[in-house]
Formats: sequence, C-alpha cells, structure tokens
Amino acid sequence: MTRRGAMLLCCAFLFALVSGCTSRQSAEETDQVEVYFAVDVSKTGNADPIRSETREIPQKGDLNTRAAAILGILLDGPQSQELQSPFPSGTRLLTCKTEDGRVTADLSEQYGELAGMELTIADYCITLSLCQLEGVESVSVTVEGKALPYRDRQVFTKEDVLLSSHMEEPLSMEVTLYFTNQATGLLEGETRTLEIQEGDTSAERIMSALLEGPQSQNLSSSIPKGTKLLSASVDNGVCSVNLSKEFLESVPEDWQAQQLAVYSIVNSLTDTDSIGQVQLLVEGETEEYFGSVPIGTQLTFNEWLSRSDDGKRN
Repeated sequence: MTRRGAMLLCCAFLFALVSGCTSRQSAEETDQVEVYFAVDVSKTGNADPIRSETREIPQKGDLNTRAAAILGILLDGPQSQELQSPFPSGTRLLTCKTEDGRVTADLSEQYGELAGMELTIADYCITLSLCQLEGVESVSVTVEGKALPYRDRQVFTKEDVLLSSHMEEPLSMEVTLYFTNQATGLLEGETRTLEIQEGDTSAERIMSALLEGPQSQNLSSSIPKGTKLLSASVDNGVCSVNLSKEFLESVPEDWQAQQLAVYSIVNSLTDTDSIGQVQLLVEGETEEYFGSVPIGTQLTFNEWLSRSDDGKRN
C-alpha cells in the first residue's frame, strides 16, 4: 500500500470514529418527552381531544431552555397525520419565563383568537407538555403579555387536565369535608374519597361533595339550602368560589351558625395542599359580609371552629 493510500485509509478511519462518537454524543444529549397535540377526529373517529407523540429535546440547558424547546415543538406542529396543531396559524412564542415552578408562556396575538373548547384544548396541550419537566408544577399562558379575561382560570396544573384521553379510570383523591357536629356545635371533618370525572377540577369536586351534604348521621350541612356552585377556580393558591344568590337569601340569624357556614367551605378547600386561601363570591360579586361574618377578603383555615372536645384540630 502506498503512503498516500495509507493516509487516506487512516483519515477514513478517523472520520468514521469521530462520526460514531458524535452520533453517540448527540443521542446522549437529548431527552425524550411527550408533546401533546389535538386529535383530528375526522381521521381517527376518536372522541379523545388530545394525544401525545414522543419527541426529543436537548438534555443540556436550564429549565427555561428546555421549556422553550417543548413550546417550539408544539408550535411547529405534530408529525402524525392523525394529530393537528391546536393553535391558530401564525402563533409564535414571544417569551418563556420560569419562576418558582411556574412556566409563563407568552404567545402572539393569534392565540387570542381561540375561545371555548378550542382554547381549553390548546391550554391543556401546553400544560401537559410542560408539566412533565422536573421542576415545573404549573403553567400560565398569556397573549401579548396579558391574560385572557374570559378564561375561568389563568394558572393550570396537570391535575386540572382531566380529559378522557389521559384517564383510563377516574382520578381518585382523598379529602376532608367539614360539616357541623350537632353535639359540639363545631365543624367536624369527614374523610371522603372523591372521583374526579372528565372535565372536573379538584376544587369543583370538593365543593360539589360539600353541597351534597354529609354521610354521617351525627353531622349536618352548614351551608344554606338551595345554594348552588357556579364556579370554583384556583390561581396561585387562592380558590375563588362563586356561589348562587341562595347563599345570601337564607343567612342564619345565629352568629355561630354564620361562621360554620362560611368556614365549612373555607376549611374543606384549604385542607388540601394546593389551596391556602379562599375568596367567596356571590353571583360573581364580592360581598363584604355573610350576616356578621366578614367575607370580603381572602379567608384561611379556621382552627378554632374545627376543634374537638380535647382541643385538638380534627
């Protein structure tokens, strides 16, 4: 073999070695993630509104970089012909900021064209895709730096996304609901296991179960009869509960009974990890008082009303 031939062979070997190392290095520097898109029902006949496909993002980089990479994949659209982008054409990512476990994705004005179920599906595709990243607990989506005012919530967690495509069975959660103990005249906790059905949120399910009343015979509901839940949403640990007008139409005369009615709601909701405060609304409006009990500000767990005879919290 000539010297020139030997050199060419050596170069070819080195090139193959470097290429192989580069390929292995590239594979090691990417992570597989599930990115969620809308389902094209006309092609699949599937009623499930969203579904994921496996994609790759860079392994290196901070949380903000990795979140932005997922958002970029979302905006580029799916690879599968059975899926479709949930976003209006031309939607762009303006900024992506991560702080205290929350990703805020600010999108261009086209995203503001969405409403109703289309907006819900788009929000949930973003939420499920981002919340799989370690360190991401919640997601906020804004348009040109502003929140969409007609949403029922502005901050999303993966627990909020309870569509059937992600639930082989209903999600179960154990909660403590607070009702009046007739013997002590105080609130007593009743442990329940609630099933979260498609489209429910945990706050809505807790309130629905509370309004249905207790299971134990020695407990009774503290809330005025006929009260209906209009909405319940959680934003940054604050649960806004919107009740029907019946809540104010049958206010009990006794001050203690008024407190029990208010804190039956507040204590039941704040006995969860995700809710620290409750803001009560009636027909969408803030009321200053329920009888003589102030309800115009955000309320927290009332330990005094939830004590047993030995002075311990239930």
